[in-house]
Amino acid sequence: MAAEDGKRAVPLEDYRNIGIMAHIDAGKTTTTERILFYTGRNYKIGEVHEGTATMDWMEQEQERGITITSAATTTFWDNHRINIIDTPGHVDFTLEVERALRVLDGTICLFDSVAGVERQSETVWRQADRYGVPSLCFVNKMDRLGANFFRTRDMIVTNLGAKPLVLQIPVGLEDNFKGVIDLVKMRAILWSGEELGAKFVYEEIPSDLLDLAQEYRAEMIETIVELDDEAMEGYLEGGVQPLLDAVVDYLPSPLDVPPMKGTDADNPEITIERAASDDEPFAGLAFKIMSDPFVGSLTFVRIYAGKLTAGSYVLNANKGKKERIGRLLEMHANSREDVKVAIEPKTKADVDKMGAGLVKLAQEDPSFHFSRDEEINQTVIEGMGELHLEIIVDRLKREFKVEANVGAPQVNYQESISRTSEVRYVHKKQSGGQGFPVVNVRAVLVDGSYQDVDSSVLAFQLAARGAFRDGMKKAAPKMLEPIMKVEVVTPEEHLGDVIGDLNSRRGQINSFNDKPGGLKVVDALVPLAEMFQYVSTLRGMTKGPASYTMQLAKFDVVPQHIQNQLAAKEEEVAACFVTLYDQGTI
Repeated sequence: MAAEDGKRAVPLEDYRNIGIMAHIDAGKTTTTERILFYTGRNYKIGEVHEGTATMDWMEQEQERGITITSAATTTFWDNHRINIIDTPGHVDFTLEVERALRVLDGTICLFDSVAGVERQSETVWRQADRYGVPSLCFVNKMDRLGANFFRTRDMIVTNLGAKPLVLQIPVGLEDNFKGVIDLVKMRAILWSGEELGAKFVYEEIPSDLLDLAQEYRAEMIETIVELDDEAMEGYLEGGVQPLLDAVVDYLPSPLDVPPMKGTDADNPEITIERAASDDEPFAGLAFKIMSDPFVGSLTFVRIYAGKLTAGSYVLNANKGKKERIGRLLEMHANSREDVKVAIEPKTKADVDKMGAGLVKLAQEDPSFHFSRDEEINQTVIEGMGELHLEIIVDRLKREFKVEANVGAPQVNYQESISRTSEVRYVHKKQSGGQGFPVVNVRAVLVDGSYQDVDSSVLAFQLAARGAFRDGMKKAAPKMLEPIMKVEVVTPEEHLGDVIGDLNSRRGQINSFNDKPGGLKVVDALVPLAEMFQYVSTLRGMTKGPASYTMQLAKFDVVPQHIQNQLAAKEEEVAACFVTLYDQGTI
């Protein structure tokens, strides 16, 4: 934000670029709504359960009461500008968190004081570690039955392997939760009124908590001495105003983070650094695209150095060409000042509209992909889970007016033969084969006959096709299915369940390996036909943390009882002599 003279209204050292992340239902969006209210950005607090939360602007978010896409906003506190990205907590939208962390200088990681460290919290914490983003930990819902601040702290240490710096301890728990003790300034912050955190007063530390406060203050000082200049994790709980103070006091400004490194566009071997300064040449990262029905595509950009002005040109490093910057907007949620399933439109008239809608949704969401399989005349959409794809289909309906049918994708089966056969075939109608592509077969024309008057090129083509199908029947045809190489990463306590489930899917377990953090890696071969909706089964079986990857390994013979379930297709056949040779095992 710039003043009329072109200079920043807020100095760069007073900027904070932060994200809010946590497990689903830990209170991310609720906390963000209170931040916007207490900082004066909103005149009232939006509630998730009522569908009035500012940051949950999509209809699907309001209906389900969850965050689906990351939303950005800006607010001010104590003369500091705080740019906030509220991220999803559902595992299906993990990639939204990933790309947000790429452009953040710090995060607020929320924990439910009753549930402690939950599975998705572990995932987003590891993501923040990977990008070197420091975190403030905010222990939420301290007034709930079963709330336990100290247990949550212990889980931070054991489950995340972190060394938290405790800055506050609670005054009371559950119904008796009254406030916190600030260990830095050694004073009590007590809430007043029914709405926790709306109003508060500073008081002396209650006498019955003084010894505990001194113990944790000594531990805090000792931890600071041990950490020295290393990055440390802030640990908070309680009201929103102290949280905002901590964001300002403990999370870095753009000037506190290392300069951004990149490579020269003309010579990739040359490394270039860009410090956070308005005087540097422009450097930025486009990290999110959103379609708008009125202005087209909106691109979210994190500016690391220099200035970005409307009408200027910047180099798009991916495309290798300069692009003109249009209007510059400051976002406030959606206000302006991206598992496989098959999908098809309900009417042929919507085919083109569906294609255009899928293209735009894929541009917005890098975790969403779609492809067209002409062989089986099917469009397949791929996402991070069933909920993710359900949202995609719903957005097609609401935003692009396309009604679509969805279902499990078809498996691309193939056919081959088991032995050599020789046939003589006469033109007639007959059924044969399963209608799947035939592989590893060589046909040799031995002899044939024709009539000068009636024979034609088309007749020979029909005869060849018919002879081939008849020869296939005599050569003991076999149906082949794709076999996938599957790698499952799971906590050790769920290893037995994972193996049992893979066996029930006709899987063949090949090996087990250990991975840091008490994880086990299972390598197996599993038919693709058995892997649909596996991601939901795996998450339910392991309560969240397990993951898997798969890739095509080979084609193998389909068991006879499954072959019997596939319907034969009626085809035209004709006459000629051929010999079919089995070309070996797939």
